[in-house]
Amino acid sequence: MRVKNIKLILLTIIVISVLSSCALIRVNKLAKSLETHSLISKDFVQKIKFRQDNRNIYIEAKVNGDSINREYIVDTGSPCLFFTKSKDTLNLTPKRLYNFGKNNRADYGSTNAKIGSLQYENLSYIMLKSNWDFAQLGMLGVNTMQNSIWSFNFTDSIITISDKIENFKNIDNAFKIDFKPRRTQETPYIQGVINKKDTVSIMVDSGDPTFIKGYPWDKNKFDISPENVRILKLNWNLYGSNLKKDSIATKKYLMLNTLKIGDYEIKNIIVEGGVYQLGLGFLKNFETTIDWVNHHFYFKENKTTDFPKNIFTYGFKLINHNGKLKVGGLYNESTISKLGVKLGDEILSINGIDINNLDENVLEKINNKLPVDDEFVFVIKGIESEITLKKESLF
Repeated sequence: MRVKNIKLILLTIIVISVLSSCALIRVNKLAKSLETHSLISKDFVQKIKFRQDNRNIYIEAKVNGDSINREYIVDTGSPCLFFTKSKDTLNLTPKRLYNFGKNNRADYGSTNAKIGSLQYENLSYIMLKSNWDFAQLGMLGVNTMQNSIWSFNFTDSIITISDKIENFKNIDNAFKIDFKPRRTQETPYIQGVINKKDTVSIMVDSGDPTFIKGYPWDKNKFDISPENVRILKLNWNLYGSNLKKDSIATKKYLMLNTLKIGDYEIKNIIVEGGVYQLGLGFLKNFETTIDWVNHHFYFKENKTTDFPKNIFTYGFKLINHNGKLKVGGLYNESTISKLGVKLGDEILSINGIDINNLDENVLEKINNKLPVDDEFVFVIKGIESEITLKKESLF
């Protein structure tokens, strides 16, 4: 009996090892394919109209011989990534990359594409199930930009693409900094200096809507005084995670005295969580040119810039959870937290209006980070007295 168990254990180990080896081979094959330029057009200047909203920028393209132009997200922070719903629409035939459970799997493959008149062959992609309900079929990532130069004019919503830097007169008098491309798909990484002393590596990511962002796992560590830090606690379970128990997370907001990128310096700005990536909220303040041929990053200020200098809040964030209005986020040391309000507490009325009859614009005004003069009276379950609040600056 013991011998059979040992054989079964050995067989299981062998099967797992073989499957892991196959998965590793596929991952290495994909990584190598992302290092290969797929752009076959040469000696060109192409102008592409793009659409932009508060989250992304979008361009039209034909993928895998598609007969019509479809809209795709432009993402300098990832390789080409198509959502699983694109498989049948685009007639794609991906292979399995890995599969560790129903919701943790990925496929990969290669295809052709056409952006304007630009031709791509053997364009590698990853296929994943989207965590968001995107109308688009996927993202055109950095491996469509390799071996070319892309300039984003956010004022006119025009992307100019060429393979020769002399075709870009807009870089005259622009700020310039070298970037180090990430291995494989060549996402740009630039260096910045925080508070005139700490040098950090920053990813340029047009696929993220934020201004400047960091993560808990970010290896960029820098000194900042406690008075320049504010903490927002969140209960992710109230945001649709459907966990069996509360999942409490913290989000830090930092006030940077200075952030310098090349010769360009910004003073007294608010960043979320740290400094790891420049998102679309930063990039759209500039005419941005990314040269993947020579690995240079150029940026020239638009006529107006919009850098977040402070955050204005009632001290909490509200979320509609299963038909009830609840405290989904709570700032430490805020007036409302000092009055005993906790994450998950239910809001019964605002300004005497039952939450079932509340205008959605009221919730937007309460949750956004903009300054307003409106005073609101909250009735909260478990709190005896009404709470009257006006927005206060976080810093």
